Amino acid sequence: MNPTNEHSLRTLGKVILGRLENDGHIEFNPAKRNDVREVLYGKLNQYMLTEAGLSAMARDEVSSQAENISVSDITETDAFKIRRKNLKSQYEDNHIAGFYLKCSLKELVEKLGNFLLETPLVEEVFADDATLRKLILETISKFDESKVS
Repeated sequence: MNPTNEHSLRTLGKVILGRLENDGHIEFNPAKRNDVREVLYGKLNQYMLTEAGLSAMARDEVSSQAENISVSDITETDAFKIRRKNLKSQYEDNHIAGFYLKCSLKELVEKLGNFLLETPLVEEVFADDATLRKLILETISKFDESKVS
């Protein structure tokens, strides 16, 4: 699996939305499709980290400590590798489909389900909460960007 990035997260949002719409579980104005995708991406981005995001976080943290690193016996590259490894281990229990969750998968699915039920961008939700959440869970769990055209 390739490292995940912003595009991966946007693709995941697109796949979740497409599945829900194609299965007849939600309905929204087609003219607002990009707005719904963008807001869903924002929600995903709030609760998920990508490989690229994790690396950027490590890089930022190491950069902010550059002065301290320069007086130690460690290079910035080594400090970056160590910090990235520490961040990965911090999120290891909540790692799924190349993403690092900032909350449990159950919490994420619940937050996304609530978002879809509450956002004015989604005009109708035809599925019950359990069906909506089950489909979101399955989509995230089985997500493989390389299989999305």
